[in-house]
Amino acid sequence: MAFVARVAAVFFLAAVSAVAARSLPVDQFGVFRTAATAIGAAASIGGSFAASLGYFVANRRHPEGEVASNGMVLAGGLGLLALAAGASAWAWTSWEHRDLALLVGVAVFPIVGRFAVGGVFLGSGRIGWSVLAVQGFGVPALVLLLLWVVALDHRTGADALATWIAAQYVTLGIAAARGWRWWGWFAAHRPDPRLMRAMAAYGAVTGLAGVMTFLNYRVDQLLVAGLDGTRGAGLYAAAVSLAEGLWIVSASVAVATYAPIGSGERQEAAELTARAVRHTLIVVTLLAVPLAAAGGLVLEGIFGSAYGEAVWAFRILCAGTLLFAPQGTLANFYSVQLGRPGIALALAAASTAINVAVSFALIPRFGYVGGAWATAASYAAVSAVSAWLFVRLSGLPFRSLWRPEPADVAAYFRLARRAAARAGLGAGTRPAGQNP
Repeated sequence: MAFVARVAAVFFLAAVSAVAARSLPVDQFGVFRTAATAIGAAASIGGSFAASLGYFVANRRHPEGEVASNGMVLAGGLGLLALAAGASAWAWTSWEHRDLALLVGVAVFPIVGRFAVGGVFLGSGRIGWSVLAVQGFGVPALVLLLLWVVALDHRTGADALATWIAAQYVTLGIAAARGWRWWGWFAAHRPDPRLMRAMAAYGAVTGLAGVMTFLNYRVDQLLVAGLDGTRGAGLYAAAVSLAEGLWIVSASVAVATYAPIGSGERQEAAELTARAVRHTLIVVTLLAVPLAAAGGLVLEGIFGSAYGEAVWAFRILCAGTLLFAPQGTLANFYSVQLGRPGIALALAAASTAINVAVSFALIPRFGYVGGAWATAASYAAVSAVSAWLFVRLSGLPFRSLWRPEPADVAAYFRLARRAAARAGLGAGTRPAGQNP
């Protein structure tokens, strides 16, 4: 379920990037993606809300309505602060792109709110709705982009960004409506300062980890824009968008194992984490190798012929993405099972520092390809440290993270048999003795 929901979400997000790349000049596509990255960096605190609210539902067993309602109060406060900051920057600066500062302020609340709602869904095991809240804005974003940018011919990076922000509000509204029962909590209660402080205390660490993780994912885009110009940023954005599609599988595994890792016994959670890491590496490897081999054709087919030259950056990013793929699941073990989100924060900060240092060394010399090398190097280094930490903290051998076991292979055959059985049921057949 997590995989199907994630595939659908990523498909529409990829379609947004593809349509924007084909509709905008390369430099304006670079402006759009870089500005979206900056907004995401400002709102990446939302990731802390997903982790914190999910923790209080899955691990601390607080009622969903209580957690969701108090979480949205916090999200509203952050949104107001961001709006005030963006409005001040818009009013008091003479920056050429000062309108973007206002857009950042407007965009923070729906992003944080989506993550908050998605965290409650995640903690309660409703995977599909969690993915929709966190990633589902691709559908309205694509519709609005086709209407405003393509059909009505508003072909600037700022116009594309405006449709992207509007989609955040649409998605927040849909997710909040799905959890409509939660908001009845306000009828009988006032916001709980003690619970909000507890969520903020937990979220402060996971929030910093979220900011650092986002920067780890996106600081290369910002540095390429600053050191190699908007055209290089546009080419690099296409390579990144395609390479990160490999995380469909790893993100699905991390979402599906979040609640079991958080609520299970320590040994059981460790073994589940190791098994999830092995499956992530198996599937992502099977996807990454042929995708990297056909990189030029895929880039040109999705984004247009102007993006074919980004093929080597894409191949380098595929290797880095493969190495980093299991980190979401490992972070669940550190944060939700052990209750030590500081580990994820430290790993994200180290990865970001390595990325920045290597980027400054390589981008001026190699352009956006240097940014790809910097990202791959940071991913490789931190993945090695994270694996070592997991082995130390779990007591499992290192081979449990990478060496497939017979049961792993058998699991794929069981999955195939179940899929075939369900397909047979859909065609009107039913196993003997099974009631309608």
